[in-house]
Amino acid sequence: MIVPVVGERSLRLQHLTNTVTSSATFRRLVGAADAAAAAVFVHEDLALDNDTEPFPRAVIRHQSSQSANRTGTTTFIGTGELSIFIQYLKLSDSALRTWYDVTGTVTDRDHRRHMNNLYGQISEELRGLATTAGCLEFQRLEEFSCGELDPVTENGVNLVEMTWIVHREGLP
Repeated sequence: MIVPVVGERSLRLQHLTNTVTSSATFRRLVGAADAAAAAVFVHEDLALDNDTEPFPRAVIRHQSSQSANRTGTTTFIGTGELSIFIQYLKLSDSALRTWYDVTGTVTDRDHRRHMNNLYGQISEELRGLATTAGCLEFQRLEEFSCGELDPVTENGVNLVEMTWIVHREGLP
């Protein structure tokens, strides 16, 4: 990307990108060796169904209002919510066995367990990054929804998605 990050709105999204790409589980999901390589899989304000970016991916955006409340003559405390959508294509049975280095017959329950394992690990890692320099500082992480999406409404794609809402209070 050639356009620099300027202003607090873009800075919040940059810090949220740093948070997502600092997750080891997210990096494994996208096959990235480090945070810089994982960053190409994080998209700001991408329309979720526009089919322009490949899976797996993360989509981040501002959610609801962002407020800056004056606390002194020159200081403000910012509050607001941002959202994270992490999406991947449902793994084949073979890929699922490889992920866990196991053998046997894979069931739909195994696929759902994998989804909950994956997204649960990412949640734990995001919480651990809440006060890490360069990441978005937040006070609450809400798991909003999780599951396989209807392939008919998702352009024929067997998509699995988790949505998080990040509640922040700090610098504007």
